[in-house]
Amino acid sequence: MLMLALLLAFPAVSPRGAVAAAHPLAAEAGASMLRRGGNAVDAAVAAAFALSVVEPVSSGLGGGGFALVYTARDRQVHVLDFREVGPLAARPDMYVQDGQARQDFANAGPLSVAVPSAVKGYAELARRFGKKPLAQLVSPAEQIALRGFQVNVQFVHLAEHRLDCLAADPEAARIFLRKGEDGEYEPKQPGDKLIQPDLARTLHAIGERGPDAFYRGRVARSIVDSLASRGGIVSLDDLARVQVRERRPLESTYRGHRIVTMPLPSSGG
Repeated sequence: MLMLALLLAFPAVSPRGAVAAAHPLAAEAGASMLRRGGNAVDAAVAAAFALSVVEPVSSGLGGGGFALVYTARDRQVHVLDFREVGPLAARPDMYVQDGQARQDFANAGPLSVAVPSAVKGYAELARRFGKKPLAQLVSPAEQIALRGFQVNVQFVHLAEHRLDCLAADPEAARIFLRKGEDGEYEPKQPGDKLIQPDLARTLHAIGERGPDAFYRGRVARSIVDSLASRGGIVSLDDLARVQVRERRPLESTYRGHRIVTMPLPSSGG
């Protein structure tokens, strides 16, 4: 079937660019930037912010990432590393209890949370390589969060997989789950609407004031206080220290082609 698809499928071609993302609303957010005269980086940043709304399990303001950017004007390749790092208070034994390794501590819960770097990374990408102001790039995500969107099957499956974790946190349960007939929280179902007004306000603040709206002030204190109340160790100092590092790409040749990819600490790709 795969061979038939490869042989018979019609290629999708666009002279003005194309956007691929893990969710249609994120792809549309990126495409809207291209239609408004933005470049590929504008589209990527807008799509990334939108994914933080529609795919909170896989993408989010609390995460991080890498970016590889080719600038045609000078034929240079730029690598930005804004992957999350551990908190300053991290300890070698923080995932050990009674002499036994606790993988569950590392996989979920307050001690599993690293210092979020995504917002700083997206803002730096926009500042250095984009054409549009940050407020415009954030706007599609803000509107999706404010108006809501219908969750899909993938969202439901992931919520089912993490149901215990979500239900254990009152705010997470309120936002991402729904009350069943028995009064207990259960996963939303395909077609249910997810509205996130608090996230919309945070996105609006980021668009208006830049990454400082996330890493300093009310939002930062809320992150730190919420984690601390559950045993987390991310601090205001951690958030204030977040930085984007530029690294040298890995380069090689293959059959006469120049291959450029991400270096460590990425796994390439």
